[in-house]
Amino acid sequence: MAGITGICGVVIDGFSSAQKMNGTSPALNKDAKPPDDMDVWILAGQSNMQGFARLPDESPSHPCVWNYSMQGRWELACDPLHRLWESRMRVHSSLMRAAGQGEGKTNEQMAQEEDRTRRIGVGPGLAFGVALNEATGRSVGLLPCAHGGTSLELWSPHRKSMGDASLYGAMIETVRACARPIQGVLWYQGESDCVPDLADTYAVRLEEFIRELRKDLGEPDLPFIAVQLGRVVDAALNQPDHCWDTVRDALGKLPGRVPRSAVTSAVDLSLDDAIHLDTRSQKRLGVRLAALAAQFARGQEPRTPRLVSAVKRVDPDGRCEIVMDFDNVEGGWKEGSDIPGFVLYRLGQSGFASTQIARARSEGSGGRIHALLTNCPDEPLAIAYGIGKNPVCRLVDHKDRPLCAFMPVAVSQG
Repeated sequence: MAGITGICGVVIDGFSSAQKMNGTSPALNKDAKPPDDMDVWILAGQSNMQGFARLPDESPSHPCVWNYSMQGRWELACDPLHRLWESRMRVHSSLMRAAGQGEGKTNEQMAQEEDRTRRIGVGPGLAFGVALNEATGRSVGLLPCAHGGTSLELWSPHRKSMGDASLYGAMIETVRACARPIQGVLWYQGESDCVPDLADTYAVRLEEFIRELRKDLGEPDLPFIAVQLGRVVDAALNQPDHCWDTVRDALGKLPGRVPRSAVTSAVDLSLDDAIHLDTRSQKRLGVRLAALAAQFARGQEPRTPRLVSAVKRVDPDGRCEIVMDFDNVEGGWKEGSDIPGFVLYRLGQSGFASTQIARARSEGSGGRIHALLTNCPDEPLAIAYGIGKNPVCRLVDHKDRPLCAFMPVAVSQG
């Protein structure tokens, strides 16, 4: 059978167009040839970027989304994208062996065993690629570089001289080997830094990471899209709530500190276990990331919902409420009434306020939220959203763009 030139400029040898579109044959990944002109994105971070959600019974490829496999070749992308035991980069097997995996077996034996027994492996990457292709009409390339359980220190640019024995060096070598220009970076990392010795410096260290990565790639304006951390429900995890709040806050405020950066949140998404997003949530996250990447591709600064003002006032019935206004809310909030996630604090002091929120509801399509208080205190207030390791948050607009968690913000007097 002659080769077929399909959509996205893909040439596939020996397959019908129906097979090509459905991605039903594993051989597709070996025989397909990627276009020279693709939008290539780095996937970096720890386990939620690597992908720990359950694999579906079938994981079809998409004819316009490509993965630069950890063996160092372009393939049509299908989950799992990260096959760490197959990696040519020394750092991945070294980290796994340091954690006690693979004793007495070669990397090849571990890769074969993992292929036979694998049940998890879905991250946001494939959904991101499909959604970005749909938004731009261009082929998308993915560079899987993530590794579960890794702190930001293990991604430090100062380890570049270690080459592929470091995560940073392996990422740089992967970019060079793929022989394609890079359009941006997707980053989901920070859980391992939610400890007292690391959380307070996370913002500064992440900024250094971005600055050095852009310098080493020769791309000073390279888009960088981060994920604000999701929830964790493991009571045995010895990480204080305030450390999760600090790292989440650092990620949420990234666009205000680093040009050409953007952030979306996973704080509202559901889990498969104590810390890993489930399959549906990973796909939602991928689409959210793609929406931001598409804005960069169109030359726009990505915009996501954000708090503009919070004002305490007394309504006509004599009840005390806080009225919050938000920017960049598309079509209003999906959640109409009984909106969870907001918490009141005493302004400038530790501890909760003497009043709390009885009910929060949205108003119209403009993004306004009214939070009815249990009483009308005289004390100055601050309001926060998504506080703690396991907050209940559901606030998204009609394009599924979430409100990022934020630390206490002063409430003004109306």
